[in-house]
Amino acid sequence: MSIPAEMHDPSLAAKPGEFYARYDALPTNWRDHNSYWYYGWAVTEKDLKRFHEVMNVQNYHGPYTGHVLYGWTARQLCVRSGYRHISFVFGEPDEDTKKKQYIIDDKPTVMALALSCTRSRRLFWERPSEKQMERLVNIIGEQPRWILDHFTKEEFSMDWIS
Repeated sequence: MSIPAEMHDPSLAAKPGEFYARYDALPTNWRDHNSYWYYGWAVTEKDLKRFHEVMNVQNYHGPYTGHVLYGWTARQLCVRSGYRHISFVFGEPDEDTKKKQYIIDDKPTVMALALSCTRSRRLFWERPSEKQMERLVNIIGEQPRWILDHFTKEEFSMDWIS
C-alpha cells in the first residue's frame, strides 16, 4: 500500500543522529510474566475517532469499526508521525486502563497501539525519534505506557508487529 503523495512528508522521517525517544522504565517484575510487554497506548474506538479529528483526516470513509478502524488508525498515525512501526495489539487491563477494557473470549482485554515490544532486542529498540514521539503524543493526547500482552509468550504472533 503506497502513501498518497499529498500525505507523504519526507521531513517527518527520523534523521541520522536524531535521538530516540526515551521510554519509561519497564515494570520492575517485567521478566516474571509469561507475556511480553508493549510500549504504547490503550485505546477505544471513541479515542480512535477523536484522533481522526485531531489529524484532520480528509479521506476517512467510515464508519469503520473494530479491527479495520484500529489498523487504519495505526496506519494514519504512522503517516502523520513519520514513525512506521505502530502496531495494533491486545493487552491486559490494569488499574489505569480498565475503563478502556473489552471482553474477548471471556477475558478482559484492552486494545492498544504499540510502538515497541520486549519480544526481542530489535523490537525493544525499534522506537521513534524524540520529534516523532512528540507528534504522536500531540495527536493522542497522553504519554505512552507499558502494557502487558494479552497473549502468552508461546501464543505471541509476529503477524501483529509491523
